[in-house]
Amino acid sequence: MIEPKVIIIGFNEVDALKTCIPSLLESGVPKEDIYFFDGPFPEFPHEYDYSTDGTLDYLKEQGIEVVACGEMTHMDKQNYRFEYFKDETALFYIDCDETIVGDWKKFCEALTKVRSKYPFQTFGVTFCDMDMYYTDRSYRGRIFLDANNWNVKGRHWHFYYKGNRVDLSKPYVVGGLQVFHDSSCRPKTREQQMVSFQKVYTPKEQKMNLQQQGLDLPPDKVQCHPCGCTIGYVFFYEQKDGKVERRGREINIRCRNHSPGGRKFQRLCPHCKLHTQLKCEKCNYIAGEWS
Repeated sequence: MIEPKVIIIGFNEVDALKTCIPSLLESGVPKEDIYFFDGPFPEFPHEYDYSTDGTLDYLKEQGIEVVACGEMTHMDKQNYRFEYFKDETALFYIDCDETIVGDWKKFCEALTKVRSKYPFQTFGVTFCDMDMYYTDRSYRGRIFLDANNWNVKGRHWHFYYKGNRVDLSKPYVVGGLQVFHDSSCRPKTREQQMVSFQKVYTPKEQKMNLQQQGLDLPPDKVQCHPCGCTIGYVFFYEQKDGKVERRGREINIRCRNHSPGGRKFQRLCPHCKLHTQLKCEKCNYIAGEWS
Protein backbone atom coordinates (compact mmCIF):
# COMPACT_ATOMS: atom_id res chain seq x y z
CA MET A 1 0.00 0.00 0.00
CA ILE A 2 1.24 3.49 -0.86
CA GLU A 3 1.77 5.50 2.33
CA PRO A 4 3.14 8.98 1.53
CA LYS A 5 5.56 10.87 3.72
CA VAL A 6 4.02 14.16 4.86
CA ILE A 7 6.25 17.18 4.16
CA ILE A 8 5.89 20.59 5.85
CA ILE A 9 8.10 23.56 4.97
CA GLY A 10 8.32 26.46 7.42
CA PHE A 11 10.16 28.77 9.78
CA ASN A 12 9.07 30.14 13.18
CA GLU A 13 5.60 28.60 12.77
CA VAL A 14 4.89 27.24 16.26
CA ASP A 15 1.37 28.72 16.46
CA ALA A 16 0.28 27.39 13.07
CA LEU A 17 1.86 23.98 13.73
CA LYS A 18 -0.17 23.60 16.92
CA THR A 19 -3.18 23.42 14.60
CA CYS A 20 -1.62 21.59 11.65
CA ILE A 21 0.17 18.74 13.49
CA PRO A 22 -2.83 17.65 15.64
CA SER A 23 -5.01 17.47 12.51
CA LEU A 24 -2.50 15.13 10.89
CA LEU A 25 -2.23 12.89 13.94
CA GLU A 26 -5.99 12.82 14.50
CA SER A 27 -6.48 11.74 10.88
CA GLY A 28 -4.18 8.79 11.48
CA VAL A 29 -0.90 9.96 9.96
CA PRO A 30 1.95 8.14 11.80
CA LYS A 31 4.17 10.72 13.48
CA GLU A 32 7.26 8.99 12.10
CA ASP A 33 5.98 9.82 8.59
CA ILE A 34 5.81 13.59 9.23
CA TYR A 35 8.85 15.76 8.40
CA PHE A 36 9.34 19.47 8.99
CA PHE A 37 11.88 21.29 6.80
CA ASP A 38 13.11 24.15 8.96
CA GLY A 39 14.87 27.31 7.82
CA PRO A 40 14.21 30.88 6.63
CA PHE A 41 13.96 32.29 3.14
CA PRO A 42 16.67 34.95 2.51
CA GLU A 43 14.05 37.72 2.19
CA PHE A 44 12.23 36.74 5.41
CA PRO A 45 13.21 38.60 8.63
CA HIS A 46 15.54 36.38 10.66
CA GLU A 47 18.59 36.47 12.92
CA TYR A 48 19.37 32.76 12.87
CA ASP A 49 19.01 30.13 10.15
CA TYR A 50 16.73 27.98 12.33
CA SER A 51 13.43 28.55 14.16
CA THR A 52 13.69 30.26 17.54
CA ASP A 53 10.04 30.78 18.50
CA GLY A 54 9.49 27.37 20.10
CA THR A 55 8.84 25.52 16.84
CA LEU A 56 11.68 23.03 17.32
CA ASP A 57 10.75 22.32 20.96
CA TYR A 58 7.12 21.70 20.02
CA LEU A 59 8.02 19.32 17.20
CA LYS A 60 10.41 17.44 19.50
CA GLU A 61 7.58 17.01 22.04
CA GLN A 62 5.34 15.62 19.28
CA GLY A 63 8.02 13.24 18.01
CA ILE A 64 8.18 14.92 14.59
CA GLU A 65 11.48 14.75 12.68
CA VAL A 66 13.06 18.09 11.76
CA VAL A 67 15.21 18.46 8.65
CA ALA A 68 17.55 21.47 9.07
CA CYS A 69 17.73 23.38 5.77
CA GLY A 70 19.35 26.61 6.86
CA GLU A 71 18.74 29.68 4.72
CA MET A 72 17.32 28.67 1.32
CA THR A 73 15.20 30.28 -1.36
CA HIS A 74 11.66 29.01 -1.78
CA MET A 75 12.54 27.05 -4.91
CA ASP A 76 15.72 25.60 -3.42
CA LYS A 77 13.81 24.33 -0.41
CA GLN A 78 11.16 22.81 -2.67
CA ASN A 79 13.83 20.96 -4.60
CA TYR A 80 15.66 19.89 -1.46
CA ARG A 81 12.65 17.93 -0.26
CA PHE A 82 12.65 15.94 -3.52
CA GLU A 83 16.37 15.26 -3.16
CA TYR A 84 16.00 14.25 0.48
CA PHE A 85 13.25 11.72 -0.28
CA LYS A 86 14.42 10.60 -3.70
CA ASP A 87 14.07 6.93 -2.76
CA GLU A 88 10.55 7.27 -1.28
CA THR A 89 7.46 6.06 -3.11
CA ALA A 90 5.26 9.10 -2.47
CA LEU A 91 5.29 12.52 -0.81
CA PHE A 92 2.32 14.51 0.51
CA TYR A 93 2.83 18.26 0.78
CA ILE A 94 0.98 20.51 3.26
CA ASP A 95 1.59 24.06 4.51
CA CYS A 96 1.87 25.13 8.15
CA ASP A 97 -1.39 27.10 7.96
CA GLU A 98 -3.34 24.13 6.62
CA THR A 99 -5.13 21.23 8.29
CA ILE A 100 -6.59 17.99 7.00
CA VAL A 101 -9.86 16.23 7.76
CA GLY A 102 -10.40 12.57 6.89
CA ASP A 103 -9.11 9.05 7.40
CA TRP A 104 -5.46 8.69 6.42
CA LYS A 105 -5.60 4.90 6.13
CA LYS A 106 -8.62 4.99 3.82
CA PHE A 107 -6.95 7.74 1.82
CA CYS A 108 -3.84 5.57 1.36
CA GLU A 109 -6.01 2.65 0.30
CA ALA A 110 -7.80 4.85 -2.26
CA LEU A 111 -4.47 6.22 -3.54
CA THR A 112 -3.09 2.72 -3.97
CA LYS A 113 -6.19 1.60 -5.84
CA VAL A 114 -6.23 4.62 -8.15
CA ARG A 115 -2.49 4.37 -8.83
CA SER A 116 -2.85 0.73 -9.88
CA LYS A 117 -5.13 1.87 -12.69
CA TYR A 118 -3.81 5.31 -13.59
CA PRO A 119 -0.03 5.66 -14.11
CA PHE A 120 0.06 9.32 -13.07
CA GLN A 121 2.93 10.76 -11.04
CA THR A 122 0.88 13.36 -9.14
CA PHE A 123 -2.55 13.29 -7.55
CA GLY A 124 -4.71 15.80 -5.70
CA VAL A 125 -7.17 16.08 -2.84
CA THR A 126 -10.14 18.36 -2.25
CA PHE A 127 -9.20 21.81 -0.99
CA CYS A 128 -11.04 24.62 0.82
CA ASP A 129 -9.60 28.07 1.52
CA MET A 130 -11.16 29.53 4.67
CA ASP A 131 -9.50 32.88 3.82
CA MET A 132 -11.63 33.07 0.65
CA TYR A 133 -8.49 33.87 -1.37
CA TYR A 134 -7.87 30.72 -3.43
CA THR A 135 -11.53 30.38 -4.34
CA ASP A 136 -10.70 28.81 -7.71
CA ARG A 137 -8.77 25.91 -6.18
CA SER A 138 -11.32 23.26 -5.33
CA TYR A 139 -8.62 20.70 -6.00
CA ARG A 140 -4.86 20.92 -5.81
CA GLY A 141 -1.98 18.56 -6.55
CA ARG A 142 -0.55 17.31 -3.25
CA ILE A 143 0.88 13.86 -3.83
CA PHE A 144 4.12 13.32 -5.76
CA LEU A 145 5.36 9.89 -6.78
CA ASP A 146 8.85 9.05 -8.02
CA ALA A 147 10.40 12.02 -6.20
CA ASN A 148 13.78 11.52 -7.86
CA ASN A 149 12.39 12.85 -11.16
CA TRP A 150 10.58 15.94 -9.79
CA ASN A 151 11.97 19.45 -9.53
CA VAL A 152 10.84 23.09 -9.35
CA LYS A 153 12.24 25.88 -11.53
CA GLY A 154 11.28 29.33 -12.75
CA ARG A 155 8.66 29.95 -10.05
CA HIS A 156 8.08 28.04 -6.80
CA TRP A 157 4.78 26.65 -8.15
CA HIS A 158 6.24 25.52 -11.50
CA PHE A 159 6.67 21.76 -11.07
CA TYR A 160 8.47 19.60 -13.62
CA TYR A 161 8.50 15.83 -13.97
CA LYS A 162 11.36 14.49 -16.09
CA GLY A 163 11.76 17.95 -17.61
CA ASN A 164 8.07 18.43 -18.50
CA ARG A 165 5.92 21.09 -16.82
CA VAL A 166 3.00 19.62 -14.85
CA ASP A 167 -0.18 21.61 -14.14
CA LEU A 168 -1.06 20.92 -10.50
CA SER A 169 -4.34 22.84 -10.75
CA LYS A 170 -5.97 19.96 -12.63
CA PRO A 171 -4.86 16.76 -10.88
CA TYR A 172 -6.64 13.42 -10.70
CA VAL A 173 -8.34 13.68 -7.30
CA VAL A 174 -8.14 10.93 -4.67
CA GLY A 175 -10.91 10.79 -2.08
CA GLY A 176 -10.64 10.32 1.66
CA LEU A 177 -9.07 13.66 2.66
CA GLN A 178 -9.81 17.35 2.51
CA VAL A 179 -7.26 20.13 3.08
CA PHE A 180 -8.31 23.40 4.71
CA HIS A 181 -6.26 26.59 4.48
CA ASP A 182 -6.77 29.15 7.27
CA SER A 183 -4.13 31.80 7.98
CA SER A 184 -5.94 32.89 11.18
CA CYS A 185 -3.95 30.19 13.00
CA ARG A 186 -0.99 32.57 12.84
CA PRO A 187 -0.61 35.65 15.09
CA LYS A 188 -1.20 38.90 13.21
CA THR A 189 2.45 39.93 13.54
CA ARG A 190 3.65 36.64 12.01
CA GLU A 191 1.09 36.82 9.21
CA GLN A 192 2.14 40.40 8.43
CA GLN A 193 5.74 39.21 8.14
CA MET A 194 4.58 36.65 5.58
CA VAL A 195 2.65 39.27 3.60
CA SER A 196 5.67 41.60 3.58
CA PHE A 197 7.91 38.74 2.46
CA GLN A 198 5.62 37.90 -0.45
CA LYS A 199 5.60 41.53 -1.64
CA VAL A 200 9.40 41.45 -1.83
CA TYR A 201 9.90 37.90 -3.04
CA THR A 202 7.22 37.66 -5.75
CA PRO A 203 8.65 40.32 -8.12
CA LYS A 204 12.18 39.08 -7.39
CA GLU A 205 11.23 35.53 -8.31
CA GLN A 206 9.42 36.75 -11.42
CA LYS A 207 12.54 38.63 -12.53
CA MET A 208 14.70 35.53 -11.99
CA ASN A 209 12.24 33.50 -14.03
CA LEU A 210 12.34 35.98 -16.91
CA GLN A 211 16.14 36.01 -16.83
CA GLN A 212 16.12 32.23 -17.18
CA GLN A 213 13.88 32.62 -20.21
CA GLY A 214 16.04 35.40 -21.68
CA LEU A 215 13.11 37.84 -21.57
CA ASP A 216 12.69 41.42 -20.41
CA LEU A 217 9.52 42.83 -18.87
CA PRO A 218 8.21 46.22 -20.11
CA PRO A 219 7.56 48.86 -17.44
CA ASP A 220 4.05 49.36 -16.07
CA LYS A 221 2.06 52.40 -17.20
CA VAL A 222 -0.28 53.33 -14.39
CA GLN A 223 -1.64 56.80 -13.57
CA CYS A 224 -2.46 57.49 -9.92
CA HIS A 225 -4.60 60.66 -9.67
CA PRO A 226 -5.04 62.80 -6.51
CA CYS A 227 -8.76 62.04 -6.47
CA GLY A 228 -8.06 58.34 -5.91
CA CYS A 229 -8.55 57.06 -9.47
CA THR A 230 -5.89 54.63 -10.68
CA ILE A 231 -5.93 53.72 -14.35
CA GLY A 232 -3.59 52.22 -16.92
CA TYR A 233 -2.09 48.80 -17.51
CA VAL A 234 0.56 46.36 -16.30
CA PHE A 235 2.45 43.73 -18.27
CA PHE A 236 3.59 40.34 -17.05
CA TYR A 237 4.74 37.03 -18.49
CA GLU A 238 2.98 33.73 -17.95
CA GLN A 239 4.14 30.19 -18.66
CA LYS A 240 1.52 27.98 -20.28
CA ASP A 241 1.95 24.58 -21.89
CA GLY A 242 5.71 25.00 -21.84
CA LYS A 243 5.56 28.37 -23.65
CA VAL A 244 6.12 31.88 -22.28
CA GLU A 245 3.43 34.39 -23.27
CA ARG A 246 3.20 38.12 -22.57
CA ARG A 247 0.03 39.14 -20.78
CA GLY A 248 -1.49 42.54 -20.11
CA ARG A 249 -3.92 43.47 -17.34
CA GLU A 250 -5.98 46.66 -17.31
CA ILE A 251 -6.11 48.70 -14.10
CA ASN A 252 -9.32 50.73 -13.76
CA ILE A 253 -10.02 51.80 -10.17
CA ARG A 254 -12.39 54.77 -9.93
CA CYS A 255 -12.99 57.15 -7.05
CA ARG A 256 -16.53 58.02 -5.95
CA ASN A 257 -16.63 61.25 -7.99
CA HIS A 258 -15.43 59.61 -11.19
CA SER A 259 -17.37 56.36 -11.08
CA PRO A 260 -19.51 55.48 -14.15
CA GLY A 261 -21.60 58.52 -14.95
CA GLY A 262 -18.67 60.90 -14.50
CA ARG A 263 -15.68 61.15 -16.84
CA LYS A 264 -15.31 57.99 -18.89
CA PHE A 265 -12.29 55.75 -19.18
CA GLN A 266 -10.97 56.22 -22.72
CA ARG A 267 -11.48 53.04 -24.77
CA LEU A 268 -10.67 54.32 -28.29
CA CYS A 269 -7.29 55.51 -29.48
CA PRO A 270 -8.02 59.16 -30.37
CA HIS A 271 -5.41 59.06 -33.13
CA CYS A 272 -6.14 55.79 -34.91
CA LYS A 273 -9.76 55.31 -33.76
CA LEU A 274 -8.96 51.71 -32.86
CA HIS A 275 -10.74 50.02 -29.97
CA THR A 276 -8.19 49.13 -27.32
CA GLN A 277 -8.04 48.42 -23.59
CA LEU A 278 -4.29 48.52 -23.12
CA LYS A 279 -2.16 49.99 -25.87
CA CYS A 280 -2.71 50.95 -29.50
CA GLU A 281 -0.51 48.64 -31.56
CA LYS A 282 -0.36 51.19 -34.38
CA CYS A 283 0.74 54.41 -32.68
CA ASN A 284 1.58 53.21 -29.12
CA TYR A 285 -1.05 55.47 -27.52
CA ILE A 286 -1.61 54.37 -23.92
CA ALA A 287 -5.25 53.66 -23.13
CA GLY A 288 -6.38 55.15 -19.87
CA GLU A 289 -5.77 58.84 -20.57
CA TRP A 290 -8.57 61.13 -19.43
CA SER A 291 -11.15 62.14 -22.03
